[in-house]
Amino acid sequence: MEMGIVSGREAGIFRGDEIEAPVAEHKLWVAVLAQALEDWEGDRLHARRDAEQFLFHDKNDFFTVCTRAGVDGSSLRSRLSRLQRPAASMRSAPLAA
Repeated sequence: MEMGIVSGREAGIFRGDEIEAPVAEHKLWVAVLAQALEDWEGDRLHARRDAEQFLFHDKNDFFTVCTRAGVDGSSLRSRLSRLQRPAASMRSAPLAA
């Protein structure tokens, strides 16, 4: 008797959509976070401000998105805070000659 590798779908253990839906949803939430980070680092002022509000000040949606993306929201926010550009110092910084 030949032993081969049988997928869960072939063995009838689960339907494809039971696995594919959570994977697709996870990818969606990872993409939401990635877009927020891209907007935060981008050149469009309005998008940058919206992303900053979401990443640093939002108390509900940020943590929901992080959880669904499989990311620790508190840890991410802490790490991003270390990278955050101080707005006041950017405005008052002298231009290099």
